[in-house]
Amino acid sequence: MRDLFVSQLAEILWSHKLSPETLRLPATPGVPEIQIFDLTLKGDALDDDVLHAIDRAVPYPVIHRLRSDQGLAFSAAFKRPSESDSRQWVVGSRFTTPFTTPTNEPPPLPIVLDLGHLYAALFAPLLPLPPRPAEPLAAHIARCEAHLRLTRQIDQLAAKVRREKQFNRRVALNQQLKPLLAERSALEGEHTRPRVSFPAPPPETGPNHPTPPDFEPVSPESAAGPRGRDHSEGEHTRPRVSFPAPSPETG
Repeated sequence: MRDLFVSQLAEILWSHKLSPETLRLPATPGVPEIQIFDLTLKGDALDDDVLHAIDRAVPYPVIHRLRSDQGLAFSAAFKRPSESDSRQWVVGSRFTTPFTTPTNEPPPLPIVLDLGHLYAALFAPLLPLPPRPAEPLAAHIARCEAHLRLTRQIDQLAAKVRREKQFNRRVALNQQLKPLLAERSALEGEHTRPRVSFPAPPPETGPNHPTPPDFEPVSPESAAGPRGRDHSEGEHTRPRVSFPAPSPETG
């Protein structure tokens, strides 16, 4: 580990401390404060073990800004207090963005109510999937972890399909691949609430809304009458009107 620090890092700078004293934002049980570290790389790569060692040594959530000749990248592992011992921190999966060339100054901090929401707002851009409405950070990260796990399985199966020569075997592998693709697609899609159907409102009653009269249903046979009956008897019909033929046109 010492060799990795010496060979891959040129500088480690503790650049910012985001806390109630520095931001005037209240802390939360899971996020008492946030540390921002700037790491200057000697080359183009940094081993994840170096970042994990820093995260294990610092008892707070940490967001790393990685600087190299390729540009700027961000990396963070989701950290939370241990349920058995609040003094210990559990380090979860790590997410790192690609290196990009910064075009301008970093944007201002988002408008939030506490450090817990600030940590979620700073962590969300590092994740491969966008957050769903009102989705907690822990649930968002769990969904991204499941997505990465499914992606690895899909890539392995797809490689087997490409290498397989027997048609029947390729069909069987594709059958295994379809449910994994559907499950990954469900993780990528937005969460929507189920539709709720409401019963039709009762008819309005009152002096301005009189109750409609009750009608008895009429069967087609009774409406048409018995067969062979002359319906002209006793029924009111309009008299037929005959019009004279038009006179021939003359000029």
